[in-house]
Amino acid sequence: MIRFCLALVLCALLAVTANAAGQSFYGPTGLLFVPTAETLGMGEASIFANLLSVDHREMTQYGVNAGLGYGLEVGWTEVHMSGNGDVGGMLNAKWDVYKGNLVAPAIAIGAMNLTNSGDISGDIQPYFVATKSFTLPNLASLSVAAGYWAGTVDKAMFGAKLGLASNIELVADYIPDMTDLSVGARYNAPSGLCVQAGVTDGNFVGGVSYTRALGR
Repeated sequence: MIRFCLALVLCALLAVTANAAGQSFYGPTGLLFVPTAETLGMGEASIFANLLSVDHREMTQYGVNAGLGYGLEVGWTEVHMSGNGDVGGMLNAKWDVYKGNLVAPAIAIGAMNLTNSGDISGDIQPYFVATKSFTLPNLASLSVAAGYWAGTVDKAMFGAKLGLASNIELVADYIPDMTDLSVGARYNAPSGLCVQAGVTDGNFVGGVSYTRALGR
C-alpha cells in the first residue's frame, strides 16, 4: 500500500506536459483488463500503479511501458500481494500489426508474462485483439474491442469504452471465468495523468498512470 501511494504521488508530480493513455490493470495499454490494439507511439513512455482487491487481500502493481516505434510497445509490471511480499514481475509486449481504416478495425498481437514467471500466471500468455473506434454526436466517441487470450486463460475477451467530451471515459470489459464483467470510469487529464477506478467480480480496482512523449 505504501509503494502504491508513493507511485501515485510521483505520477501527480510529473503531470506537466504529456498525453494521457489508459493502462489496463495487467500492464499493457487497454481497457480495465482487456488490452486493445492501441499502442504507445515512438518515444512515448508511461509509468503506472494499480491497487486491486483480490480474495480479501490487496494486490499492488506498478510498472512502465514504452513505445519503441513501428507499433511496438513493451512494458514491465511488478506484482505484490499483501501477506506474500514480492510475487514477481512480468515482461509484456504488443505490436499493432494493422492500424485499421474507415471500415476495418485495428489489429494487434501481444503476449504477457514473457518472463514465464510461475508465481504470477505460470505460462506465457499470448493474445490477439481487434479494436474499432467510432465518432458519436456531441464530441463523444466509442471504441470496441474483441479478441482471444490464449495460454492458460484460453478465453475470448470483449470490451468497450465511451469517451465523453469532459475527458472522462466509461469503460467495461469481459473475460469469461477470469475477471468476468468489469466496469469503471477513467479520467484523462490533458497533462498526461490518468486516474481510473472500477469494480470487477465485486472487488475494487483502481489505478493511476502518467504518459509522456520523451524529449518534449
